[in-house]
Amino acid sequence: MARKRLTDAIEGNIASLAEHQRQMKADREVAQLRQSLVDSQSKYKAALAELDAANRRAELQSSLVGLKPRPVRDRRPTKGAPATAILVLSDWHIEETVTLESTNGLNEYNLEIARNRINEIWRRAEMLLNHERALVDIDHLVIATLGDFISGHIHDELMETCSLAPMAATREAGELLLGGIERMRNTFRKITVVTAYGNHGRSTHKIRIATGADHSYEHNLYKWLEKATKGADGLKWQVSQSYLNYLDVQGYTIRFHHGDAIKYGSGVGGLSIPMNKAKFNWDRSKPSDLDICGHFHTWLYMPYKFLVNGCLIGMNPFGIRIKAEYQPPSQTLLIVDSRHGVTKALQVFADKDVRHIA
Repeated sequence: MARKRLTDAIEGNIASLAEHQRQMKADREVAQLRQSLVDSQSKYKAALAELDAANRRAELQSSLVGLKPRPVRDRRPTKGAPATAILVLSDWHIEETVTLESTNGLNEYNLEIARNRINEIWRRAEMLLNHERALVDIDHLVIATLGDFISGHIHDELMETCSLAPMAATREAGELLLGGIERMRNTFRKITVVTAYGNHGRSTHKIRIATGADHSYEHNLYKWLEKATKGADGLKWQVSQSYLNYLDVQGYTIRFHHGDAIKYGSGVGGLSIPMNKAKFNWDRSKPSDLDICGHFHTWLYMPYKFLVNGCLIGMNPFGIRIKAEYQPPSQTLLIVDSRHGVTKALQVFADKDVRHIA
């Protein structure tokens, strides 16, 4: 009797286990069917999205069918806000002689080449100004004469390499400056010459601080040229006794100087660091919107900060000695807009780059 009950219990458990397995199998099949349905729905939605995208592309393409050019309407040519041009001149060193042998073929310079380069600067500046005047109303030209037009005899070596004595070189530079100014007077009804004296054209062995202008051949030249052109229609000179010379140009204050007051030891960052430091310190006393200088024989422009003019003498043995970067001889032309400040800063090249002459 007990055996029969045990047998019935075992058979019942086997049947229950089999039923449980059938239920699990059915549940797995249902789960698989549900997942398959979800996958099918996702694929269906993706297909619908792709179809919609294809329809939009088709509609866009169909909307471009029959596209016709819209004619450009002619308007009366109008010029923008009035502007002033600034021609920056410095570091001519007209009487210094540089040979190809002393510069590894990079540059050659003498009095005759200096005259040719200066003539080319005036000619190219006039050409560029004529182009700019077709775009904007420019009736005022500022000529910034920023020193070192002569090399002078401040070092014993210069007595050997200079073809003219300081006073003779100063007269030569004065004639070349005056010739260019007179040429520009044929084009501009208003010209302002703003000056700065350099560190080379001085009569003393060491630089004088308080009386630097009084010992400068160039400052003396500026004063004589101002006197010689007194009464010339539209021509004004702003000769500064100070190292710094400030001029308002279209509402922007520009500070002019030669550049030798800025100490630069060929450090990391180049000229930008000492130039920015000097501007910051000067701005604490009398601020400017832009500083313009020469002296370093390197053309460098940082918008809203400063511009360093190039030179006409080009690479020389001293430049090689101090490991200076080679740059072709150039000067600078700026356009100052009454609304936007300096809109263009252009290098005016003096002649062909001798490295590329066959």
